[in-house]
Amino acid sequence: MSRTTKEVLESHYKAFRKGVDAIVEDYGEDAVLMAPDGMHKAHAAIKKFFEAELAGFPDGFWSALKTLRLDVEGEFVHFLWQAKPWYPQAADAFTIRDGKIVFQTTSVLIEKNPPRWDA
Repeated sequence: MSRTTKEVLESHYKAFRKGVDAIVEDYGEDAVLMAPDGMHKAHAAIKKFFEAELAGFPDGFWSALKTLRLDVEGEFVHFLWQAKPWYPQAADAFTIRDGKIVFQTTSVLIEKNPPRWDA
């Protein structure tokens, strides 16, 4: 029996703390991820995307991550989040089918030089 949309989302969230291989396991073999830097299709390209993404997360990202909205309707998911001051607004949309992410879009507003809180 395949995982539910909610089970895949929970796995995907936890996978970020486990590493890129765990993240990629949640995607179907021919999944498509559309990001600000272009389209990434299939496991190898999605893995490369997340390797770069995780390397770019600043210290403090995980403690700053806040879910603003999470909507699930069948196999469709819309996730609105932020991790201030670096990511003031971000949105991910997923299609999850047969227990795997088959399509994702991600759109992130990145603050390149956020104001320092200790200044």
